Amino acid sequence: MNASLKQVLLSRKVAKKPVMTHGYGAGHKSITRSFLTHNQDPDGDVGGWVEIDKKREDGKLSYQPVAHPESTLKLLRGQVANEDHLPLASALVSDYIKAIKAVLPSFNEVTKWLRKMVNKHDDVHKGPLEWTLPDESKVLNQYWQEAITDSLTAWSGLQTHREQLRTMLEDEGEALVPESFGMPINFGAVETYLRSQGNPDEDLAFVEYVKESEMSRLATLTEELDEELKPFTTVGDRVDWDKLRTHLNVMNNEGPLTPEEIGSDEALKPFDAYINPPEQEYISIQRKSGLRNIESERTGIAPNMIHSLDALHMRLVIQGLANALKLKDFWSVHDSFGCHPNHIEELTTNVRGKFVQLHSLDDPSGGLFFDLLRATFKDELYEAGPAKKAPKPGNLRGAHVDSDYFVN
Repeated sequence: MNASLKQVLLSRKVAKKPVMTHGYGAGHKSITRSFLTHNQDPDGDVGGWVEIDKKREDGKLSYQPVAHPESTLKLLRGQVANEDHLPLASALVSDYIKAIKAVLPSFNEVTKWLRKMVNKHDDVHKGPLEWTLPDESKVLNQYWQEAITDSLTAWSGLQTHREQLRTMLEDEGEALVPESFGMPINFGAVETYLRSQGNPDEDLAFVEYVKESEMSRLATLTEELDEELKPFTTVGDRVDWDKLRTHLNVMNNEGPLTPEEIGSDEALKPFDAYINPPEQEYISIQRKSGLRNIESERTGIAPNMIHSLDALHMRLVIQGLANALKLKDFWSVHDSFGCHPNHIEELTTNVRGKFVQLHSLDDPSGGLFFDLLRATFKDELYEAGPAKKAPKPGNLRGAHVDSDYFVN
């Protein structure tokens, strides 16, 4: 490995992502691919594909990705054969994971027991794991399965909007949602009826979507009409056909203008598109599945707990500075903090002190992780079943981490 490539691979900038994402539950395969993509994301673009001398089970040729020109491993391009990009990235990730285990031997143990707690809580309570932070805020480790698409077929536009509303309203549909596009939908009565029947929020959201569509149609019509005809479309959500007919002196019919009446005057042509609208863009409706995704709850427990503690640490730091110094000028991004230079000393002290306080490093009970272990396994902890081998609090204390190098 040449010196320039080695320098890149061993830099903190490169090492941070696999260490962090592996801690969040990312596997070897996704981390490997992220080294080869343009945006360091597993789903990003790679720099192409190279055929390898390995046939698949179906007899077809096999291909593997090449490092993108903007990827972390862009230095491989031109220096290492294309077919070696993926194996090198894979070997690199394997070494990073080995290093994590060597430096943090308890890493996998903590992750394993967090996932066991998710399983145990679901077995006992049939619900997602939750915990309460020291400031009394509650965190719910809940994931839902993907939303369900009610209709995968293309919608035909406004006609289908009205048909869908009539279906939702059942017997009330005819009176509240006319078939003629020239006649308005009684949206107030529609919403009242659906709420009285306990329809889900998604149905009410669809009503709002149709309402916006109808208002847009009316606005387009008003814009296209001559000035003398505009007042008859400014009554909120409809055309005032009675007054318009009186103005035009066409009293033979009622309601929307007929094709013959529209054809008799060039100025009335915009009403034709309003009453007989063309097909609009397609739409589909997605509804919440209502089903939990247990696997995502298991893989997400570690990052969710970390993020909840990071967020609490940020709140504690901001509150500490605000209470002690009445500071109002402060910025923060995730685990980074900033203030005016004359308050840096106070900021550094606050960040260190709140970290020790947050993680209960001077509390022999061990803090949030062990509190959650005890709450989940109760009498079984250290006594019976799998929980008999659960980890116990160690000897790490505040003095071990509260150093001058804790913040930089």
